[in-house]
Amino acid sequence: YPFDSSEYGGSNADDVTAIIGGSGDDTAYDGTVNGATYQSSGGVTDINAGANSGAFDFSNDTIEIPNNVTQDLTPTGTFSITFWINADSLGSYQYVLDLKAFFDYKMVIRNSNSIYFEEFTGSVENDVEVPLSTTYTHIGLTYDNKSVEMYKNGSIGDTATFSGPEGRSQTQYIGGQQDSQRFTDGVLDDIRFY
Repeated sequence: YPFDSSEYGGSNADDVTAIIGGSGDDTAYDGTVNGATYQSSGGVTDINAGANSGAFDFSNDTIEIPNNVTQDLTPTGTFSITFWINADSLGSYQYVLDLKAFFDYKMVIRNSNSIYFEEFTGSVENDVEVPLSTTYTHIGLTYDNKSVEMYKNGSIGDTATFSGPEGRSQTQYIGGQQDSQRFTDGVLDDIRFY
């Protein structure tokens, strides 16, 4: 989800997997924009679009990603997630990514100055965190079937042992969590799942 121009997903929040050199169906996980405001400029410099590429601004909004049974976005082993965030505020519990289909994984802003990746599977709860500010920050996360490593602007920030995702077919959200009405207050750009 690079959000960088109409050719690469743009204001439609399209899945561009096949377009940018991947394989498979590039419409399988097109996002549905629920109120988020598309900015045609103001995003991070993009390898395809260059400077002032697009991004989505969130306040009480989401982008909804379907989880298909036939082409499951949910990893069951190793995975990586990367994105850019420019938070407008850090004060409250804010969902950035609600990955229900991973079982119960989420990326949230909490404790006023940190962003966390949390795992909750039954009675097990684990998390990793890195500090966050109100400027564009690149967040990366990797899971190798044992350990989660979280990165801020290319530097490792925290590690933890996770039990691992248990895939199920459920809708996932960018920018918020519909059930609790907890949303990101800020801009998200170039969201990638590997």
